[in-house]
Amino acid sequence: FKWYGALSRKMLVRFQHLFVQNESSLQLLHRIGVSQNSSVAGDTRFDRVMTIAAQALPIEGIEAFKCGQPLLVAGSTWPEDEKAIQAALNDPQLRSLKLIVAPHEISTQHIAQLKELFPDAVCYSNWKKDHTGSQVLIMDNYGMLSRLYRYATVAYVGGGLHRPGIHNTLEAAVYSIPVLFGPEHKKHAEALALLRAGGAFSFGAAEHPTDLKTILLTLLHHPARCNDAGRKAGEFVQQYAGATGKIVQYIHENRLLTN
Repeated sequence: FKWYGALSRKMLVRFQHLFVQNESSLQLLHRIGVSQNSSVAGDTRFDRVMTIAAQALPIEGIEAFKCGQPLLVAGSTWPEDEKAIQAALNDPQLRSLKLIVAPHEISTQHIAQLKELFPDAVCYSNWKKDHTGSQVLIMDNYGMLSRLYRYATVAYVGGGLHRPGIHNTLEAAVYSIPVLFGPEHKKHAEALALLRAGGAFSFGAAEHPTDLKTILLTLLHHPARCNDAGRKAGEFVQQYAGATGKIVQYIHENRLLTN
């Protein structure tokens, strides 16, 4: 806490109990005198993505588009992400790789930019009547991304090529697939932990000089390595699940919801 956080420190001691995500946060509370009413529960987002994955319904047309080919699902992308992906897929060795782009912002202008970048792309809204074996599918609607990742061989999470950084890596990792993202991930603890666990790969930073194309080629040409990274991603999510149960148990044991 900074010097101007004195009021916040005083407020923290007024809570009956504080649940934090990790040990470092707990030690921070202890250093400012909040030790009797705090404990590590974990991050409830892990539980949330596991619930979503377990309840995910199929998406019409995606298996037909995939057609048994390896599939890269790029979610929450920005123009910088899309240009990087397009450059990587220009490699002849990646021509068999199918691509689904689910941009962060859906607007007429952005969809037009995507079609210019990927001339043979088809929009999901026109899937039934316009599909002619395209390698690229543009999701021009909202609400499907967390279910889309289940079809992926590899996931790309957008936002890592500009600030404030990447979007949700957990909703991809929960499906036990390798997760790729750009260098703007330092402020995202779960992304850093996923990298350390071996379930993710970053590109475009000094400490990760391997480019996106090389990572994709490595994963697609070495299925065992791809599967191993995916397994580690899934195990990472499972390892840190359970925060919701700990919090609910505390509420019940201390009768916090009784009148």
